[in-house]
Amino acid sequence: MSVKGLKNRLRGIDVLMVTPFKPDTMELDVEGLRKITRFVIESGIKEGNGFLTVVPSDGEMTNMHEEEIKKAFKVVVDEAKGKIPVLANCTHTSTDITIELGKYAKDTGADGLMIGAPYYWVPTEEVILKHFEKIVNELKEIGIMVYNNQFASQIDISVEIMDKLADIDNVVSFKETTISFSKYNRMIKVLGDRVSFINGWGEGFEPFASLMGSKGWSSDFACFAPKLVLELYQAIEKKNFLQAKETHSKLTLFYESKAVSKRDQRISYIKEAINMIGLPGGVTRMPLLPITDEEKGELRDFLESINLL
Repeated sequence: MSVKGLKNRLRGIDVLMVTPFKPDTMELDVEGLRKITRFVIESGIKEGNGFLTVVPSDGEMTNMHEEEIKKAFKVVVDEAKGKIPVLANCTHTSTDITIELGKYAKDTGADGLMIGAPYYWVPTEEVILKHFEKIVNELKEIGIMVYNNQFASQIDISVEIMDKLADIDNVVSFKETTISFSKYNRMIKVLGDRVSFINGWGEGFEPFASLMGSKGWSSDFACFAPKLVLELYQAIEKKNFLQAKETHSKLTLFYESKAVSKRDQRISYIKEAINMIGLPGGVTRMPLLPITDEEKGELRDFLESINLL
């Protein structure tokens, strides 16, 4: 499969894979990660309607050692068995470490890489360009999704910068999380079909983002409710917007809960939801804190309301 061929494969549901840690030792739960990967695929998300992103922000990449990140890449690639494209999140504060992670992911068999702008130090547009230029020169044989994660990098990658990056052969996708809807629309128009445009805001922006021209959206919800998320995607694909509205309403109940009002605990909510449906979501690592018993009760009520328990 050519590097450019990855562009057409990155469509549908971008499953933001959580990384389960064992409650007693806080170690990476390898078998748990395998089970979640199998669950997503067996629920119907596969090549053609989705792809997996390993160790994204929701996967607590900032709370993991590099060797653990590499192990997670290998586990998901092995378990996916070619049934669904796998992207490895190689975003890092260091350009050289990003390249190191990218080389490992490529050698492991990942289909592509997701890479955001460097964070901690607020990057200028020149820094962003130089960062990606060095990365693509070192990683020419694998496709790259550029991730505009402005919450981490503290800069909203401009249309002009992305227009330049989209001309690079192995930049095949762009995940957008701008808070400006007009910029979002302009970005899609400027990028056109040069890259696969992914809505990084998730179900909350659907079906609007798809109608504007995005090829899919990122979803942590898909780790515990993949069939429901797939139902929304299929309704949009069929232009059955009454069905899409009904499914969207179920999903937005979650986004209106404390999981959004307490964004720092969102990952804890997602992991607890996975635990509640009988899979090993595990626990979060500090500084992320677990949700309270009261919040667990509210979460259970929500899952029951959409027939997931």
